Amino acid sequence: MTAKTGSGRLAMFMLAACAVMSAGVADADVLTNKVVMTNNATMDYSPYWTTQHLFNATASAGGTISGTSNGWYDAGMTVSNTATPASHKLFWYWTGVPNSETNKASAVWTLDQPYTNATAYFKDDSHTLTVISPYGSASPGTVSNMLHGSISTQTINSVHDLGNGSRMLLKAPYFNLDGTTTTP
Repeated sequence: MTAKTGSGRLAMFMLAACAVMSAGVADADVLTNKVVMTNNATMDYSPYWTTQHLFNATASAGGTISGTSNGWYDAGMTVSNTATPASHKLFWYWTGVPNSETNKASAVWTLDQPYTNATAYFKDDSHTLTVISPYGSASPGTVSNMLHGSISTQTINSVHDLGNGSRMLLKAPYFNLDGTTTTP
């Protein structure tokens, strides 16, 4: 805000930035938004206001976020937050952010309104196991959404009768849980 005395002296107060500069014609308490003016002449008072928006971002279980801290920021400021998944987790999506940033682990946008519930979500790192054999089939077959580190038992008929007096015998190596292989 500015206060101008009849003799042209100016006092400027930057309340939004919580700093006070004074030319001796006024005093301000930024914590109570109270201005006390002492003057011996006519004074024009023109307050300066700025719009601020509240920003609050959190991470769901399975990861963390970093970047712009939670708090009040001037409208038009750019905020940036990065969602980082924990071990064996994947970034999934954001909620409470502009639609253009929903599926980006590193989201950047302009504060054009309050964003008080920006939340990064994470999911388990999962895989699909498919056993493909030209002779017979595996049971239970394709297993989707296996969590990282989980175990799936697949049964494959090791003998396939070709029907002409010949057969196919499964002699592929077995894969052990410790990552080694055993050949029958």
